[in-house]
Amino acid sequence: TGVGKTEVARRLADLAEAPFIKVEATKFTEVGYVGRDVESIIRD
Repeated sequence: TGVGKTEVARRLADLAEAPFIKVEATKFTEVGYVGRDVESIIRD
């Protein structure tokens, strides 16, 4: 909602020298339901 949550996460990942991956969570489903499962976030 425009308060900077993503930017904070991005900068923390940068400070920790860790990868930052932003995905639209509404495109994923729990395993067993129609749609892409959450585990595919890492594979993609």
